[in-house]
Amino acid sequence: MILKAETFYPDRDSVIAVTDSINHQYIPDSNYWHYSSFDGILIPFTITREAINYYIALIDTMKNIPSEIFITAEFYYHSEIKYNEFYEFQGVDQYTDEPLGPETYTNVYVVKMQLKWEHYCGPMCGLWINRKREVIFDKDGNLIKIYYDGQIPIAVS
Repeated sequence: MILKAETFYPDRDSVIAVTDSINHQYIPDSNYWHYSSFDGILIPFTITREAINYYIALIDTMKNIPSEIFITAEFYYHSEIKYNEFYEFQGVDQYTDEPLGPETYTNVYVVKMQLKWEHYCGPMCGLWINRKREVIFDKDGNLIKIYYDGQIPIAVS
C-alpha cells in the first residue's frame, strides 16, 4: 500500500492555484507533484514516486559529479504503514499552521511519508525542504483521504 500511496497525484487545478503565473508553464498536464522551484530545484506539492525519483536522481548526480557549488547535499525519504482499528487524524497545515481535523476513522491503513531535501553552498546559497503526506486506506485498500498536499514553507539562504 505504500507503493499505491505514492501513485496518487493531486488534481492539476489545486497545484496551479498555489503556483505563481510565471511557473504555470512548468506544471505538466499529468504527474504534477511540484509547484515551484528555487535555484533550479523543484519544490514538492506532494510526495509521489516521481518526486522521490527526482530527488534520488538529483542527489546521485551530485555524488557522482563533484561540484564546485554545493558544499553539502542530503536527501531523506521515509514511509511507514500501520493498521488501526480506530484512528483519529489531528494535524497542522504545513504552510498556514492552521489545524486540520480532527477526523476519525475505523479499520484503516495509514501510510505516513516524509521527504526531506537540503543543500548548502555557502552563506548566500542553501535550500531546506521538509514535506510530509498521510494517506488513509480502508481495510480493502481503497483510498479514503490524503492529507498535507499543498504549499509548504521552505528555508533558503
